[in-house]
Amino acid sequence: MREFLRHLKESGYSPSSVNRKFEVLRSFYRFYRRFTPYKQFPCAHIRPVRFVKPRGKYLTKERINEVLDAIEYKQCKWLLRDRLVLEFLYQTGCRSNELINLKKNQVDSKLKLIRLIGKGNIERAVPIGKRLKTLIVRYLKLGSSKNTTPYLFTTDSGKQIYPMYLWRLIKKYFPNTDVSAHTLRHSCATHLYHNRAPIKSIRDLLGHRSLKSTEAYLHLDIKHLIKVHAKAHPRTRSAHQ
Repeated sequence: MREFLRHLKESGYSPSSVNRKFEVLRSFYRFYRRFTPYKQFPCAHIRPVRFVKPRGKYLTKERINEVLDAIEYKQCKWLLRDRLVLEFLYQTGCRSNELINLKKNQVDSKLKLIRLIGKGNIERAVPIGKRLKTLIVRYLKLGSSKNTTPYLFTTDSGKQIYPMYLWRLIKKYFPNTDVSAHTLRHSCATHLYHNRAPIKSIRDLLGHRSLKSTEAYLHLDIKHLIKVHAKAHPRTRSAHQ
């Protein structure tokens, strides 16, 4: 078994692919032992390959502001919807399926918060900023006659948006890049952390169950670390200390 795993690694398989194949073998042997007198378990003392999961990418706030501010919707409800979708992903840090399935009754009547339903049907409240509030009010006013569904976001034909539609919308404004809804989610978390938002608050905003999951979303460049260290460490705040 060890030789097989070594062969996979030497053949160029990624650690995640090796672990996936390894788990298939473990499941097979567990099933095999239930129906045969076979007692040995080849996978008993073998652990999965350890590796550091790569962090998702994020955009600078300057890049995001440049794209969002360039969408001049005026009285066009479709451009307004595009702007609102991108603003919503970035400002709330929600998952793509949370946005797609967001219903109008999940928006607080006073427009102070939105109730998102995440993994495991766990509900969380996300605050709405002034800019997002303004866009939602305009969107509901312009698009209420066409949208007869319970969902907040709909296509040009008035139907609920879907994953490929959302992917195309993002590619429309971020062409020739690998930007996705998850990229904007990472950007939201990273920019909040750079602005000294508590990590536990970021965890609650993203809907994570553990801080470890949230930490994977926080991208710290060396300039930020130097700045934080200079301000926070008692031996670097003053040369005379």
